[in-house]
Amino acid sequence: MGRVGETDGRAAEEIRGLRQRVAELEELEARHRRTEEELKAAQEYAQNLIDNSLNMIISVDRARRIVEFNPAAQKTFGYGKPEVIGKHVDALYADRTQGLNVHAALVESGQFTGEILNRRKDGQTITSFLAASTMRDGKGRVLGIMGISRDVTELKRVEKELSAARQYASRIIDSSPDMIICVDADRKIAEFNPAAQKAFGYTRDEALGRDVDMLYADPSQSMHVHDVVASTGQFSGEVANRTKDGRVFTSFLAASVMKDESGHLIGVMGISQDITDRKRSEEQLAYMATHDLLTGLANRDLLNDRLRVSLARAERSRRRLAVMLLDLDHFKSINDTLGHQAGDQLLRAVAERLKQRLRRSDTVARWGGDEFVVVLPEIAEADDALRVALKAQRAFQEPFAVDDNELSVTASIGIATYPDDGANADTLIRHADAALYRAKESGRNTCRRFSTERAPTFAN
Repeated sequence: MGRVGETDGRAAEEIRGLRQRVAELEELEARHRRTEEELKAAQEYAQNLIDNSLNMIISVDRARRIVEFNPAAQKTFGYGKPEVIGKHVDALYADRTQGLNVHAALVESGQFTGEILNRRKDGQTITSFLAASTMRDGKGRVLGIMGISRDVTELKRVEKELSAARQYASRIIDSSPDMIICVDADRKIAEFNPAAQKAFGYTRDEALGRDVDMLYADPSQSMHVHDVVASTGQFSGEVANRTKDGRVFTSFLAASVMKDESGHLIGVMGISQDITDRKRSEEQLAYMATHDLLTGLANRDLLNDRLRVSLARAERSRRRLAVMLLDLDHFKSINDTLGHQAGDQLLRAVAERLKQRLRRSDTVARWGGDEFVVVLPEIAEADDALRVALKAQRAFQEPFAVDDNELSVTASIGIATYPDDGANADTLIRHADAALYRAKESGRNTCRRFSTERAPTFAN
């Protein structure tokens, strides 16, 4: 009985051990299944990423035979996956030498990044940006190469066109006869073309990065231009500029705002022309239109304009105003004996002396021939005009130097006052002329005020 019991005990122990080993095997098998499932899920996930990537993903084995060719690569190259799997990767390069160079770089460093030229199935060449690296096993042995690339042909085309456009714009800016100056949002100079360099005397390097205020004669005008452009988007008008050596010149500026894609101000571009000569010509033409070219005095047009303004002011202030008509005595004989050139010199000398002896507020004009008109604004009483007329006559007491001659000349003066002798310019001048006629009748070299009792009658 003892032996039978021992035998039964060993059998039970062996059964228990067997059951434990079965349980362990079942656990091992379950873990193996889980691992396979996880690996399969990971592979499916990785393949899903590859298949749905917008980038081309191409893998090759150690012999550089294609083993992976995702849909993005198929779409770009025009090959179906079965057409390229197992084929040598050099078939995808426009130049086989470039493929070898990429491979050499990968062998040496394990990675490559850069632009390459690929050839599509239809023979078209495209530019791609490739990032490739070697794939290794757990022992570090090379299994193959994976490359991720993107077709940048369109990007390169746009970049080329943009570069060409920039070069074209640069040539236009550089060759423009107009000054082209750009400033950034902080009003620092960002563009300064050759025409601007010539006009201002600064080199490009001297100007770039400096405040645009330095180009203005008055910095407040620079700020005004900037504020107008910032608020309205543009500015056009005359500005006063200052050169490097301090010279001030006038330019006509057309400026407009520069904004980014979001509409934010990034700067201002200005195109301007030096109009100093034009302004000088305009001023000269304006001067010629309003002044007597021989004497530099106001001509009839300017006299009439100033007389109307003075009359309006006198009417508002209830003050008097006087008009004097002055005529040189025996001027014709000077022209006849010494010539017209001497007569012209005498007229210039008379004009200068009258300006010196009269007030700055008085207007002295050449009426024509040897006649001059003087407007005396805002006099207190009529006798004030007579006193000024006598002062003007005393200016003729000293002889005038004409060439090598000293000429003694006298003048007759007729006076009319506002409002006593007329309320408008035409009436006052006509009455001053009547008074001058009386002065001539009285023996010349004298002054006469207008009087209705002694006014001559003129036939039309």
